[in-house]
Amino acid sequence: MLIEKKRIPLKHIICVGIFPSFIKNIIYKIKGFHIGNNVTIGFGSVIIGNDVSIGDNTSIGFFTIIRSKKIRIDRFTSIGSFVYIDTECFITGEDTRIRENVYITGLKTPDSKFKLGKRCLIGQYTFLNPTKPIEFGDDCSLGGHSKIFTHSSYLSVLEGYPVKFDSVKIGNNVWIPWDVFILPGITIGDNVLIGANSHVTKDIPSNCIASGNPAKVVVNNFPVAVPEGERELIIENILNEFKEYMIYHNFKINEIILKCGKLIEIKKIKLYHVFFGDQIPLDLKFSNDVLVVFDIDSDIKNFYDKYDIAMIISIRRKERIGTSQIGEEFCSFLSRYGIRFNRLD
Repeated sequence: MLIEKKRIPLKHIICVGIFPSFIKNIIYKIKGFHIGNNVTIGFGSVIIGNDVSIGDNTSIGFFTIIRSKKIRIDRFTSIGSFVYIDTECFITGEDTRIRENVYITGLKTPDSKFKLGKRCLIGQYTFLNPTKPIEFGDDCSLGGHSKIFTHSSYLSVLEGYPVKFDSVKIGNNVWIPWDVFILPGITIGDNVLIGANSHVTKDIPSNCIASGNPAKVVVNNFPVAVPEGERELIIENILNEFKEYMIYHNFKINEIILKCGKLIEIKKIKLYHVFFGDQIPLDLKFSNDVLVVFDIDSDIKNFYDKYDIAMIISIRRKERIGTSQIGEEFCSFLSRYGIRFNRLD
């Protein structure tokens, strides 16, 4: 064979992969890779590429192989253990997660590419074949045991058998649950829910629910806007569940009702504060580890720049700025309900 490539890069694993993360980071920087701050690369994991950039606070698990000519891993990305990525171009947006035992590989062409937007999730045991480009927008989830193929060929086209090579494009806000199969050439629009165990053989338009084998649109005009009063009740219920969650983990909770909102004191050894309201009370003294939660359509960066507050989120605008321990815990809890935030810093 004129073109030879070993599936498992044993040489790289033995020469580089066995080192601890900080030494690997130094080696990769010497090679000309851009490695951000607080990047961890697990034992046995290697990154092989010509043009590589890894953003701050990225974590890569054990025995993961990432091999692409161009690699762009944005900040706050998490890639699990035993992941195998082998394509010409690999791109992730920030706050994206790839679970364990994910395989992104297959027959390659010069335009092979796998691209994920911001705040995406790829579930465990998925197999993705980016012979042609596979592209996800922002806030997408692909459930475990799902499969996406961009080529379909095995028997001879000269004997009348079908052969297809075509890209797959998935829009923003798309939820694809477990065990879904997507064929080459499929486009899925924005704001779409695909039913579990579906077989997607045709394009799916925006704003719908599609399900079945083959998948067909079963609900249009999706999603339906939540009325304001019901929205407030949902937020209140989530907050109550968060308090119960913290109590379960042996934190003490004290809630103080104020004119402009409510202040929740959360304490185990250290004191944490979560403030809910529509404006920040100027005379209120927070702990250093504080989260301010707004549900108003205001520019939270102005509040962040003006006041000495560790972290602010806006539920209505789906934005966040700053960081704190209690804030990260609350944001992680909100993600259970599909509520995620764009980073302003």
